[in-house]
Amino acid sequence: MDSNELLSGFKNQEFKIDLTHLAVIILGKSIRCEVYLREVLTSQIEIKELIQGKTPSEIDEYLQEKLDALENDLEDIVEKDYLETILQVIRS
Repeated sequence: MDSNELLSGFKNQEFKIDLTHLAVIILGKSIRCEVYLREVLTSQIEIKELIQGKTPSEIDEYLQEKLDALENDLEDIVEKDYLETILQVIRS
């Protein structure tokens, strides 16, 4: 089933969508995901460093540097995926 077949079931139906409300909901979900991801990454880095024998004070110094590097890597991946998705939508 392709998108045209899926959408054909919605012919002759009228939907009223509040785009501002939708954008706010999506923004809220995005912020929640970002905070959640940061907490998960922080916990993973702390656990990894504790396993390697570092003390909590050593971890604090290392943690921000490691998080910044991970965020930069993730930003590059997200940007690439975002652009690929937009191109696919444009070509469809």
